Amino acid sequence: MKILLLFIFILGSTSSCDSVNPDQLNCDEKILVDSSLFEDSPNDSFEFTSVKIIDNCLNITIQYGGGCGDIELKLIDSEMILESYPVQRNIRLSLKDEDYCKALITKELSFDLTPIQILSYNQIILNISNWN
Repeated sequence: MKILLLFIFILGSTSSCDSVNPDQLNCDEKILVDSSLFEDSPNDSFEFTSVKIIDNCLNITIQYGGGCGDIELKLIDSEMILESYPVQRNIRLSLKDEDYCKALITKELSFDLTPIQILSYNQIILNISNWN
């Protein structure tokens, strides 16, 4: 398993000018925080082509084989906060792809990271499963 370390610079909440309103973010989905989902969600094959953080959104581009059916994608946090400085969280992208077509599909997604922010920390390292 390859892991990418990304730093999230979390805006402090000491001033109303510095705080982020999650309703104003342009993310497609919220990250899910659930240890059971982290362990048990589908893990169908895909490849990351791009991962970056913009305004508390994790923007991901993936490629997978498909094209003629529905898929389900979830970004899931393990609920564990690893004690280090800065603190770390383990996350993974779950793909459920019951589509047996063979076209190479590229999909762009963005996930709101505010649910995994930790008060009193201005940085978090994200360990993203399968990102090389």
